[in-house]
Amino acid sequence: MTTTGVAGPSPADSATSQHTDTGVTPSPTAPATPPDVWRLIFLAWSDAPRVVWLARVGILFGLLQAWIYLSWVFSADFAPRATGPDPLPTYVFWSIRGWEVFGILGAAAFVGWMIRDFRRHGELHAVGVTVFAVMLTAWQDPFVDYLVPMFSYNSHFLNMGTWAHHIPGWATPIGANPQPIAFWIATYLLFEPVTCLGCVWLLNKIRRRFPSINRFGLLLILAASLIVVDIVVEGVWLQQGLYAYMRVVPWFHLNPGTLGSGALATFPLQEALLFGGLYMLIDAAIYYFRNDTGLMWTDKGIDTVNVGRSRAAVRILAMSAVMNVVFLIFNVAFTWFNLQASQTPEQPVPSYFTNGLCGVGDNPRCPPLISGR
Repeated sequence: MTTTGVAGPSPADSATSQHTDTGVTPSPTAPATPPDVWRLIFLAWSDAPRVVWLARVGILFGLLQAWIYLSWVFSADFAPRATGPDPLPTYVFWSIRGWEVFGILGAAAFVGWMIRDFRRHGELHAVGVTVFAVMLTAWQDPFVDYLVPMFSYNSHFLNMGTWAHHIPGWATPIGANPQPIAFWIATYLLFEPVTCLGCVWLLNKIRRRFPSINRFGLLLILAASLIVVDIVVEGVWLQQGLYAYMRVVPWFHLNPGTLGSGALATFPLQEALLFGGLYMLIDAAIYYFRNDTGLMWTDKGIDTVNVGRSRAAVRILAMSAVMNVVFLIFNVAFTWFNLQASQTPEQPVPSYFTNGLCGVGDNPRCPPLISGR
């Protein structure tokens, strides 16, 4: 990482700044006023910097997310999912509650840190921009079940159902994967910044050890590291019964066994490849490779427009546009793998995982168009 520096005037600037007396009093010229950013976003469609174009796309995604959430909240789907008759093992209960409490406390600590940092420097830290931008992609979370229901959170999590059926074009007609509210908050307000800061620590350490390494080499190491971390972390969560993958591609998954826990521990490798090696890789790379003034690739042009107090909002919208597109690519690729998924758990699927999803457990089979079979 480079430190912020202030460049001195160039020789050309120094030369032109010398006053030459021509005998003519120069007419006063007012300094150019940067264009207003919101006027550029909504009224001007040419000569706009990258951050403005990305913010436009981010606004469209944000409006879609708001519409999905509002239609869900004011519908009958906004209700906790039934857990069913199967008993919940004690260790799973405490795992769920422990992660919920830890996640909420950790998220509160991170928000508190961001507020203090903002008051100290007068600007939202880049990691805060990253976190809030990624939160604007959360509407896509249920997409892994778009055509083939294969993933479900444990319905014993604090939840109010899911907004899946309010996503335009949603194809799975039966059941829904409940979104765990507290765990969802922890995912974005705790695990996301920890991952970004961890990537900074790792890459800085590698650059000190190998000063000549280029950006491509750093990205390869980062991708491999994130894939491994995803496999390890999700492996722990699967063993703890937080969620389950109920369909996997026979030739592309890991089955470490239940380690005596009785959990559904089968793990699809496309999750690590696409989430760790694509989504989180791009997210962390945008955060890490900032310029000398601390601005990210998505911020280009932010200093050439008049943003006023909207600087943080424009930066968040710009980065959210990129991450929404990346998440769409993730979900399209994941759906392709799901259409190849034919292997289901050998042991019975507990009722708190089935959640009415077609073709899961004793639930009715999915229609051929949905199941792909």
